[in-house]
Amino acid sequence: MFERSRLRTLTACLVGCLTIGIGGSLLAQPATSARPSASAAPATSPSAAPAASASAAPAASASAAPAASGSAAPTDEPTDAADAEPAPPPQQPPREDPHQRRARVPQDGSAREPSLKPGTLKIGIFDAFEAPLTNFEFELLIVHSTIAQGETRETKKGRTNEEGLAVFDDLPVGSANTYMVRAQNKGASFSVKNIRLDDRAGAVALLHVFEPTNDFMLAQVAGLTEIGISHKEDLLVVDYALLYENPGPYALQLDESLDLPPGFKAVDAPDQQYPTVVATDNGARLQGTLRPGRHVIEFSFRVPLEDDGEQSLPIPMPPNVVNSTVRVSASKKMGLDVEGFSSSVRKNGDNGSWLESSYQMQDLRGGFIQRANVHLTGLPTQPWGSYAAAGLAVVALAAGAMYVVSRRGKGVAPADSLEDLTEAQQALLDEFVALERARQRGDIGPKSYARLRQAMLDALARIVERLDKLKATQIQPKTSQFGAYAAPSVQALTIDSETHGTKVRSPAEKPPRRRVR
Repeated sequence: MFERSRLRTLTACLVGCLTIGIGGSLLAQPATSARPSASAAPATSPSAAPAASASAAPAASASAAPAASGSAAPTDEPTDAADAEPAPPPQQPPREDPHQRRARVPQDGSAREPSLKPGTLKIGIFDAFEAPLTNFEFELLIVHSTIAQGETRETKKGRTNEEGLAVFDDLPVGSANTYMVRAQNKGASFSVKNIRLDDRAGAVALLHVFEPTNDFMLAQVAGLTEIGISHKEDLLVVDYALLYENPGPYALQLDESLDLPPGFKAVDAPDQQYPTVVATDNGARLQGTLRPGRHVIEFSFRVPLEDDGEQSLPIPMPPNVVNSTVRVSASKKMGLDVEGFSSSVRKNGDNGSWLESSYQMQDLRGGFIQRANVHLTGLPTQPWGSYAAAGLAVVALAAGAMYVVSRRGKGVAPADSLEDLTEAQQALLDEFVALERARQRGDIGPKSYARLRQAMLDALARIVERLDKLKATQIQPKTSQFGAYAAPSVQALTIDSETHGTKVRSPAEKPPRRRVR
């Protein structure tokens, strides 16, 4: 849902709020106990040089900038190295608290390594500041997929050495085997997925483990939402997208519940999405670990459409949302108003016309966005859609078949009349199955479902009644004292020329032979 150009703009907004608002208020707070261990951020580590926070940056840059500019500035006066006074030792910037500085976002992943023999996987586990995690326990999950045995799973335990490394040898290779490295830290889960080994080289995997916290302010996580609303049949479909930006070095343990509008149904989310979205009785629950970086969480739900053409939707926001946009696919008669948001603006594009309203937080004094109270006007009051048309078409087909049969009069039913009715009955039964599946998916609303189902039931009842009458007029199989025998075939039926009645010849009977003279 998020476009790339919009992501750049919103990311800049997030960084501004983090630097000016959240970061300033955080640094003014007293130190807490939920911080990474001191060994996780060595001061002498060359890789542990992330940028300082907004409040600490001026001190470091003020002392470093003059020295850099003075040494780099050219001069026209010759100097004598022997007479020059020794330069004073460079002043070291004041040592900052490694827990208050912002770590660069480290990247996890895996790659093929030709220096390792086939079947070898080398794993490195580090913290937010690239310091190795020694003697750290983790799991290697293996999924084997074969046509004969299906999918089987295997788990191996591992532990890193003093360099934060661990090596597995003689692992199965080939596309049928997939590996994942998973580590736990105080309830937070971190993993590298989709690792593969081929028969020509080994592979390396890099995983970072962060100190977890459930405090949004400590983690300095900020988010934005995009909410898209469209109407389908007698339902409002709401597409909810949440973008969280975590600057690090903490990992946020997300466990938040959202109370969705009354009457909501069919909460749906992508299968492989993480963090996950789980449907609850009151709405949806967001669960997972937000490692440093960017995370997009998407889900959708449906709300029954009201009959009066107007509807209000109180859409909740998760914590620390600083920007929100509501878009509604709208006709010319529809209107959108979101309490506290900007006035709606109509926009046109390749996908039609829509109304858009947004709100962007400027600083923490206004507080985070708690809810989007959406009010829609000019909604359709008599929605008809594809399933209504399909249902009515089937009803018309059944009525046509009944009309054809009724024109053939009474008496013995021809075979093609029965076939027409039977086909119409089967078509209606197939439409019943399609209608139930559409209701389960949420593609059709409760009112349209009830209306179509009743119309199709009435048509089916008329077809069944007509079939029963036609079958009753057919010739019934004879019985005797020796029991019943199979109904005669068409070839066994003859017409009596005198009575114009039907005479049945038993299959055992044979016509008399003509005597040849």
